[in-house]
Amino acid sequence: MRKPTLLQRIRRFYGIDEPDRDGWADSAEYRRRLRWVQFGWVVAGLVILALGHNAAAIGIGLFMTFLSFAVLEKS
Repeated sequence: MRKPTLLQRIRRFYGIDEPDRDGWADSAEYRRRLRWVQFGWVVAGLVILALGHNAAAIGIGLFMTFLSFAVLEKS
């Protein structure tokens, strides 16, 4: 029998259930959304390089992080 991983031992210690795997990350819709997010990050990176301001880089980075989570969320 295999020894449980660290994450499995922590989940067992705190009584956290294993996450349900419903296949969302394997679907064509998820891959399409992932391509959009990747393209958005590339464009955001180019905009950050063009602007060259630290505040703009932080703002765009935070916005893109939010947008990435929002787009990739199953709905």
